[in-house]
Amino acid sequence: MGITVSNDVIDAALDVIATCTRLDITSDVSTPTDLSNTLANETMTAGDGNGDYTIADGDTSGRKVTMTAQSNITPTGTGTAKHLVLSLGGTIHYTTTVTDQALSPAATFDIPAFDHEIRDPQAE
Repeated sequence: MGITVSNDVIDAALDVIATCTRLDITSDVSTPTDLSNTLANETMTAGDGNGDYTIADGDTSGRKVTMTAQSNITPTGTGTAKHLVLSLGGTIHYTTTVTDQALSPAATFDIPAFDHEIRDPQAE
C-alpha cells in the first residue's frame, strides 16, 4: 500500500520555518539552541514569498523552503561560527550546522541561500 501526504501537510511544517523573523549564528557546538552564544544576528522577513523565504517543490521529491542569501552581516561577537538558528519571538524553530568560520566585528560576512527539503514518504 502506498503512502501519500498532501503538499498542504508538508507546507504546514515548512510554513513554521518561514515564520522565523530572526537568524542567529552561534558558536557553541554542544548547545546550538542557546542563543547566548550568538556571534551575529539578522532580522528576517517572515512568510512564503515575502522576501526571505520561498516554499516550492523539492529538488528530489516533496517540498522545500529556501532562505535567500544574506549579505554584509556584521558580527556582534568574536568566535567560530558553528550553527545557523532561525527563531520567532525567542522560540527556536530550525537549527543547522554551518562551515566553521572565524567571525569578529572587524569584518562582515555573507550567508549563501540554502534550503530544507521534506521528501515525500516512502512505503516500508
